[in-house]
Amino acid sequence: MHDPFRVIPVRHLGHGYAIAAAFGPLIYPDTHDLLTSIGTGYIILHAVHRSMSVESGLAIRALFDTLVFDCLASALIPTFITYHVRWLVRDVLFESRVHSGGLRWVPTVFSLASLVFSWAHIDRLIDDLMNQTLRSA
Repeated sequence: MHDPFRVIPVRHLGHGYAIAAAFGPLIYPDTHDLLTSIGTGYIILHAVHRSMSVESGLAIRALFDTLVFDCLASALIPTFITYHVRWLVRDVLFESRVHSGGLRWVPTVFSLASLVFSWAHIDRLIDDLMNQTLRSA
């Protein structure tokens, strides 16, 4: 079955937490809250959609499966990666005495790029992990 929540650009709405972490202190707290709210909304709506798209006896299982998948593949792992890429690049630039403009935006660009290049791999990894554990039962 085709899942409209797993296609681009809708899939990237789930990365609200990671995008907020990528921008770090460059954005206002209200913008940070907006991004995390978009990520939360995506996770909840995806779970509700999946639970309503399956047979009635499997609705709770589909809801739980989607919540676990999205919490790992949309929120936790991408946020961890973007946060650490941002601060690693920032520390490298700080040690090499780069001007403040580069110190400000280059880490953000690298952390957003890490999200772009890793999201499909993270999705496959979590799908494989869940197929071997939770979905195999």
